[in-house]
Amino acid sequence: MLTLPLQIRLRRLAKLGSSSKPADASGSSTPQSEKSTTTPSRPASTPAAPQSSTSTPASVSGAKPPTPTPSSSSSQKRRVPPDLERAEVRMAQQRKPHTPAPVSLEDFSDRVLTDILRATVDSSKAVDHLMFLPNLSQELSDAGDPLKLSAANFDSAIMEAASQWPKSKSLLSYLLPCWSRAQSHRNAPPRDATEEKMEVLNEAKRLCISNCLFALTVPDLFG
Repeated sequence: MLTLPLQIRLRRLAKLGSSSKPADASGSSTPQSEKSTTTPSRPASTPAAPQSSTSTPASVSGAKPPTPTPSSSSSQKRRVPPDLERAEVRMAQQRKPHTPAPVSLEDFSDRVLTDILRATVDSSKAVDHLMFLPNLSQELSDAGDPLKLSAANFDSAIMEAASQWPKSKSLLSYLLPCWSRAQSHRNAPPRDATEEKMEVLNEAKRLCISNCLFALTVPDLFG
C-alpha cells in the first residue's frame, strides 16, 4: 500500500502530464473558440438601391416634348424700304421672259417684203435705204387697199423696183441680194410663224430667183 506522500506525488505527475498534452490533433494551441472570434465575419453585400430620377423621359411617360418657341425676330415680317421694293419689282419684271404679241399676216407680209426689196408703197416710210414705188402705191390707193406689200402684189413690186435701178449698175446686183434676204427670212422664221406666213416667205423666195433668171435671159423685160 502506497504511502500518502507517494500518492500525492503520483497525482502531481499525472496532472503535469495532462497539462502538457496538445489541445487538438491539428497541432494548434489556439482554442477553436478563439479562432471563431479572431476571424471577422464578412458582411453580406447589400444591393444598391436604384436611384430615383426626378424627370421621366417623354417616351416612357407619353408626354410630348415642349415645342420650341420661335424668336420674335423670326416671327416679324422683314420690312423692305419702298424704294428697294420697287427696284425688286422692276428687276423681276425684267427677268420675266418677254413674249412678243403675235403679228397679223398683213403686217408681217408688209414688213418682211419691204425688207427683202428695200422698197415700200407708203411714201411716209420712204427713207434713204428704201425706194418708193409710186405706180404700185397709186394702184393700191385706187383699189382702196391698204398701202402695204403682200404676196399678191409682190411680183409687181419687184418689176417696178428693178426698173428704177440705175442703168449703170448690173440688175443682178440688186436682185441677187433680194433673193439672199428672202432665203434668210425663210430659214429663220419668226416664233409666231403660221402656215400662211411661211407661204409668203416661200413665194417671195420663188419670185426673187425667177426674176434673177429673167434678168439674165430677158433683161428687156425690166425696161
